[in-house]
Amino acid sequence: MYGFPTQTAQETVDSLEMVRQLFGHGVLQSGFWHQFAMTAHAPVGLTPEDFGVAEVGPVFEGFADNDRFHEDPSGAEHERFGPGLSKALYNYMHGHGLDFPLSDWFDFKVPRTRVSPEFIYDALESEEDEVAIKPSTKVVYIGHPFRLRTRALAKGRRQQVYRAQLGSGQVELPASRELQAFVEQVLPLCAPGAGKKSLSWSSFQASCLAAGIQDFDAFTESEVWMGLLEAGLLLL
Repeated sequence: MYGFPTQTAQETVDSLEMVRQLFGHGVLQSGFWHQFAMTAHAPVGLTPEDFGVAEVGPVFEGFADNDRFHEDPSGAEHERFGPGLSKALYNYMHGHGLDFPLSDWFDFKVPRTRVSPEFIYDALESEEDEVAIKPSTKVVYIGHPFRLRTRALAKGRRQQVYRAQLGSGQVELPASRELQAFVEQVLPLCAPGAGKKSLSWSSFQASCLAAGIQDFDAFTESEVWMGLLEAGLLLL
């Protein structure tokens, strides 16, 4: 996405450079550029002045008063970048033009990127355990609710599991006292809601300890943790 409120030409070109590198290293195979649009009930639409833009219409005519027009006095002329961004992306998806200067995609002068040409390469090569989670990292759960269910095993045995819908399938985790405490006490705190403050990583850890998860490090390295991430637990 491009054209966020107050986004500059420099930031737009830097975004394209990041995309170019992601395609060049095989991280992405397809994509689509979408220009930011203001909607009535999103934070920008509710208080545009907080984001440095001004709502300019349209006049409500009795139906579907959702998409709003806005002016961005401190940002770039976002509409000018659309054709060049789309042309670059189309070529990147076909493996072409990855070594072209970014300026070649535009019919007007653009700034040089400030992104290191090795940025994505260095990120891919860095050791995963070197990336520390900051205390301010937000923990949000956007998946379906986990439900306690009984699963039939061989020879008439049964097992208690927690299940959550995931697309056409499901995530299933063996039930334990720790997982039950997490699902019932901690996971609801991670669900987004209007006017609800996001749970920070430090608060998340404290909530897990309060729920009875004594070894937090072991919990976040377990298969249960990987299942929670698969189900929709996000670290932002």
